Amino acid sequence: MALSLDPRPYGYNPQASFTGTFPTVGYESELTWVGNSSVIDVTSKATVATTINIYQSPTQSDNDRKTIFTKTLSADEYFYKRFALKGLFYAVEVLNTNSVEGKLSLITAGVLHSQFAASTFLNSRIEIDADTTLYRTGNDWNVDMVRGIHTDFTKVNIKGLLEDTNPNTTRTVGLQNYNFVVDATDDLYIYNPNANDNSTGTGARSVKIIYVDGNDTIQELDYNLVSGGSVFPLFIQGKAVHRVIVETTGSGKQNAGQITVTNSTQTAIYASVEPGTNVSQSAIYLVPTNQQLMLQDVNIAGTGMSGKIRIIERNYASGINYSIGDFKINSVYQQLTYTINALISAGTVVMVNYIPDAGAAAVNTLINVNINGVLCPLIDNF
Repeated sequence: MALSLDPRPYGYNPQASFTGTFPTVGYESELTWVGNSSVIDVTSKATVATTINIYQSPTQSDNDRKTIFTKTLSADEYFYKRFALKGLFYAVEVLNTNSVEGKLSLITAGVLHSQFAASTFLNSRIEIDADTTLYRTGNDWNVDMVRGIHTDFTKVNIKGLLEDTNPNTTRTVGLQNYNFVVDATDDLYIYNPNANDNSTGTGARSVKIIYVDGNDTIQELDYNLVSGGSVFPLFIQGKAVHRVIVETTGSGKQNAGQITVTNSTQTAIYASVEPGTNVSQSAIYLVPTNQQLMLQDVNIAGTGMSGKIRIIERNYASGINYSIGDFKINSVYQQLTYTINALISAGTVVMVNYIPDAGAAAVNTLINVNINGVLCPLIDNF
């Protein structure tokens, strides 16, 4: 007996669909009546970068329509999402971001059943784009965020390590003896004095530098190390460095000496890779443009010279520091967790300083700091 498909729950809408050559001016449908549907399906893929906008309206007038969703898509990025209807009419607009002609496939349809949402297999690479009024079954949200499935949100760990026999001056954890006071974009340089750290040596041969440029945008640079005792220009400008990672090494499998990202005069330190660690552990993070950093909690473990650990929110433009929390450190090993739940805006630096007590005796000091956070997009204005 042949099975029959009931076409009534699903209705393809040719008035809000498009397949073919995608013009540079983009595509926009007319406001379309939803009929008896309660959900609309939208799926899109283009060979060029696009921005997709979804509108809903109580009437068939463009003056009454409101934006309910917008998303920027890269070339060849697959998009699928369902929207619960909140009006009698809807329209779909696809902007051609780069104004370069390409190919576009855009399909929309109305669906009768509302208790269904786009979901994914537990190990799928298809993005989860959570619906607000529909049901979705998936992994724990935090697990999928760490795994990179929720692409609009990024797990951030601000890690800092201070190890010194006599840290007798205020310093930003992980930046050697430097207290981060930078408040302007500058040319970045690299300093790797150990002769084994070069493109053919037994130590570190190349590094990846993750930094924030003058526009508060996160950038990456892959750099092949050059031997010598001088600073070398990276030919980039930046405000802060989030991390430096040794990518390739010689037979030693680790950086033989200290690797420092600095300025031309070595009066400012942006990041430091200590010998044998292969990664910088600097407790500093500049929140990039159009995003917010939600700080969740801080974990501190350490022992050593009497002083305090200060978590700082720094206004980059003004150079003003604001204390989020102070914690005592001394020769007795301590470990503590502090819940912050603070929202840090773009252009703001989160950093951790060690401030020694006046006249404190020199003691071998080891302090580990880890701040858990989530980098979030700005809240939509619709």
